[in-house]
Amino acid sequence: MAEGFAKSHDLWLELAIINQLRGGVYFFRSDYEICLEVSAISLEYAREAGSPEVEARALSALGDAEYSHGRYLSASRYFNQCIEIARKNGFGRVIAANLIMRALVSWHDNNFESANADSLEAIELAVKTRHARAEMIVLIVYVYLNQENDDLIECEEMARRALSISRRLGSRLFEGESLYTLSKVMFLQGNNTEAYKLALKSLDICRASDSGMVYMGPLVLGQLALVTNDPDQCHMALMEAEALLNGGSVSHNHFLFYESAMEICLRMAAWDEVDRYAQALQDYVAAEPLRRNSFFIARGRALANHGR
Repeated sequence: MAEGFAKSHDLWLELAIINQLRGGVYFFRSDYEICLEVSAISLEYAREAGSPEVEARALSALGDAEYSHGRYLSASRYFNQCIEIARKNGFGRVIAANLIMRALVSWHDNNFESANADSLEAIELAVKTRHARAEMIVLIVYVYLNQENDDLIECEEMARRALSISRRLGSRLFEGESLYTLSKVMFLQGNNTEAYKLALKSLDICRASDSGMVYMGPLVLGQLALVTNDPDQCHMALMEAEALLNGGSVSHNHFLFYESAMEICLRMAAWDEVDRYAQALQDYVAAEPLRRNSFFIARGRALANHGR
């Protein structure tokens, strides 16, 4: 009804906002192709209305949709356009939210300097604009970016800070992701017992959320498989994660689960399984391969060959 009225009265701004809201619904339903279509329509209406802010948000939505598909290079182009418009018009919150996403893309393409610069600016902007949700997300992303740099004390602090914000906001989904990142840090610190407990808590939250398993189920299951001492639980976690991936999951699940799965199979000397996971990751990123993906694919295959 609202859309029909807006069309009949040439209300371009309202049409842009309606389609952005619709795109958000499709995004959380994991209907990413429809989300792309609707977000593109929103962008056209925003430009017709001459609204830089709504245009920036439409570009951000397009970037998120491409990100969810695993097309990170395409996503980055939208994030760049969004950030450029937001900087020209002083939309601090929009800048912060999209710097986070651009940092993630840069990390996956091994552009570590750019990723860290964007993440630090995003933290500063989120705090300055009192955008608690953006602060929480960028803290989680910061842990992703830096957990392999041996700065694990700071990463633990950032993960716990994100966890505190998520609980204050009542954001169960990001509470689950904060627990997952904290589990990763504990594992890297050598505290496997705590890492296991945190992975289980994260998984419980994912299961309790309508979108939790689609958003991050496979990567949490991959972490659980990595830290459990129970071979049966490890096997079941890997099987469930693959079933979820085949049913449709946000892209970071594919990237991070296959990394964990290859590591697990290398430890078990399951060389053919390492190759199978490497091929699955290669197939998933075939349209827009990234340097991190290429590294882990080559690493897995080289170590499997050496093991044989």
